[in-house]
Amino acid sequence: MQEYELELHSEKTKIVYCKSYQRKEEYEKISFDFLSYSFQPRKMRDKFGRGNKTFMVYSPAMSNKAKVGVRAGIKELLIRRWATQRIEWFAEKLNPKIRGWINYYARFNKHEAFQVFSYLNGLLRKWIKNKYKLKSAKAVYVKYKSIQEGQPNLFYHWQLGIRS
Repeated sequence: MQEYELELHSEKTKIVYCKSYQRKEEYEKISFDFLSYSFQPRKMRDKFGRGNKTFMVYSPAMSNKAKVGVRAGIKELLIRRWATQRIEWFAEKLNPKIRGWINYYARFNKHEAFQVFSYLNGLLRKWIKNKYKLKSAKAVYVKYKSIQEGQPNLFYHWQLGIRS
C-alpha cells in the first residue's frame, strides 16, 4: 500500500469472517458496516420453492446507524404538535426524502429498510390523534385508514404497500 502512498486506518480496517451456510466456523468478527449498509450473516428463505427452507447467507442490509439517521430525519419534519399543518404539507416535505431513502436502502433486503417507514406511519397516527383531538386508539386507526383510502398515493411509501 505504501507503494501507492495509501495508508490503512487502524481503527476502521479489520478482517471479517463471512459466515454462511457454506462456511460455518465461529469467529469473533463476522460483520462490518460500509456505506450505511451492514454486512453480516442473515437468514434467507429459499427462492427456488423447495419448501420452507432457510439458509444462512452473508448479505447487506440497512445498518442500524442509518435507521437511526432516517428516523431522526422523519422526526425532524413530522412534529406531532404541528396540528395547524395539513397532512398534504407533510407529504410534500417528506416524499422526496422517503423516495431517496427507499431507492438507496431498499436495494438489498428491503424488508429491513421498510421497518423504518412503519415508524413513520406510527408518527402519522400520533399526529392524527393530536390534530383531530381523538381519544381512543380505534378512532385514530379509523381516521388513519380513511385518509389512506381517500388519498392512497399521498405518501410514497404508501404506494409501495407500507401502510400499517
